[in-house]
Amino acid sequence: MEFLIGVIAVVFVLVSVFLTLMARFAVRPKVHTLEYELNYIKQHDFMQGESLEIENEHTVTTFDGHELWVGFVPGDPENKHYIVLSHGYTSTRYGMYKYAVLWRKLGYNCVIYDNRGHGANKPATITFGVRESHDLMAVIEDTYERYGRDIRIGLHGESMGAGLQLMALEHKPKIDFIINDCGYSEILPVLRWKVQDGFHLPGWLADWAMPYGKLFFGYSFSEVRPIDRLKENEIPICFVHGTSDTFTAHWHSEKMYEVNKGYKELHLYDGVDHAECIVNDPERYLKMMQAFVEKVYTKEA
Repeated sequence: MEFLIGVIAVVFVLVSVFLTLMARFAVRPKVHTLEYELNYIKQHDFMQGESLEIENEHTVTTFDGHELWVGFVPGDPENKHYIVLSHGYTSTRYGMYKYAVLWRKLGYNCVIYDNRGHGANKPATITFGVRESHDLMAVIEDTYERYGRDIRIGLHGESMGAGLQLMALEHKPKIDFIINDCGYSEILPVLRWKVQDGFHLPGWLADWAMPYGKLFFGYSFSEVRPIDRLKENEIPICFVHGTSDTFTAHWHSEKMYEVNKGYKELHLYDGVDHAECIVNDPERYLKMMQAFVEKVYTKEA
């Protein structure tokens, strides 16, 4: 009996260690360096031949003491419209340059920043929007303080950046619209798929890892449900997704579109993979952005 108890104890410890490491892999991944991302977008001409000058580089202190790198890419100096760009998982501010190029064509001023644990920031636990949504609120407030209370702000996010924007709706941000590109309705299905596809293990192990994530990293994956913030939302949202997305399936945007209470649009790009809608057809993407914001401000008037 003692031997059996010992074996069970050893198995329990090994399983616990494995699930803790799995949770840690999700919340402390290897992130891209700034140099890697900058070279990548140059090699693939994501900048469409343009050069963006970053001004007013500074840091914003978040609710729990983290410092976020923030920069400004000017558009039309007479324009009071600003867009805050939130990048995806393991990416950096440079991942949003391709969107900034299009926004500048519309005269918008762009605020870019590195999410906690990414880019120029210190390593930190990634929470897929639980804490990053508070960080975004700090960036929005900083934008108002620096550029005036009379400016108009919209949000544009990609992947995790899209998810954290919707999580921020809980905090009632003062914004005019959101463009939500390849976001997730909840994070657990995404993690299940990555366990299955990346590790060739049963997807339900992601569920088993949740208690260890809560214990060691302070939050549960089950808390990450942007879709829950949409039932009473009245801020206009444009959902964008590729139908061949292998990271966050397009049904995430379809479900969120159905639930969202306020004005909404859904644009699906056939045969396009994760975060590649803008790369696949930048001209269509620009027209979509322009038409959406025109509708938003026309409805407001």
